[in-house]
Amino acid sequence: MVFNEEYVVFFSKNISIRTPLRELYDYFDPKSESPKIWSARLSTGVLGLPDCKIGNLGPKGLHEVILGVGNDGLKALIDFGFITCPACEPEKNYSFWDAIKNNVEKKYCINTLEGFVDKSLLGFDSRRVDWETLFHRVNGTPNRLYVPPGLDNQELRDIQGRFRKMRLALPAVGYYDEKAEEYFTPYGMP
Repeated sequence: MVFNEEYVVFFSKNISIRTPLRELYDYFDPKSESPKIWSARLSTGVLGLPDCKIGNLGPKGLHEVILGVGNDGLKALIDFGFITCPACEPEKNYSFWDAIKNNVEKKYCINTLEGFVDKSLLGFDSRRVDWETLFHRVNGTPNRLYVPPGLDNQELRDIQGRFRKMRLALPAVGYYDEKAEEYFTPYGMP
């Protein structure tokens, strides 16, 4: 059952635990204007709401999804390189921008919510995720990494190098493609 699966849960950037989902039940409040739990998908670098219909289509579990609790957990996800999900639009929740604006300004030099959620300014790219910090806590990688289409061989070698330095197996690297099987076109790695 999904409620018995363990996830890494961040209460702040420096405080995390590994716990089954059932232990977080008290933090789920669908009636709250400000969610207490935020979900981040490691393969895409996207954060959103735990009940996101699009986000819940993918694999689940320890190496696929991390969670943040409250504003401090949300800030940690921003600091780890996650951007907002265009499907569930977590930025429309009460106090979202107030909670993260300083972190966004510091990390991306973007000072408006509109700029932060603009995918032409800050597009989908799991290279942005702070793997060097997260892999110690997640102890693995997702089954694939979504990066932009059109990367050259040097950019692909850079991805390989990051994972090699961490002594992690490189997952499949590719890009979203709505015409491809599983909506994913893998790169032929150099």
